[in-house]
Amino acid sequence: MEEVVGLIRIEGRIIYEGQARNLVRQWTSTNQMPNEVANEIHTVIMSNCIPEAVMIARDLRLPPPIPMPTVNIPPQQQPGKPVKGMEVA
Repeated sequence: MEEVVGLIRIEGRIIYEGQARNLVRQWTSTNQMPNEVANEIHTVIMSNCIPEAVMIARDLRLPPPIPMPTVNIPPQQQPGKPVKGMEVA
């Protein structure tokens, strides 16, 4: 089991510019919203909150809230043979 080191909680409000009345009506009756609306709302939340959470985690010296990509540079080949892959300056 993974140990919890800290918790970053971000709260806020989103103003949805669309057919809000129909969305509220559907949410009230089914506790669900159309997938296309849910995708749009979740994308906005993630694109605004994840970068902020990464910066907060860095400032508080907590692990990042998402896995950071790893870089794997292949070993140098023998001289004269072209190396394919990422260019490093």
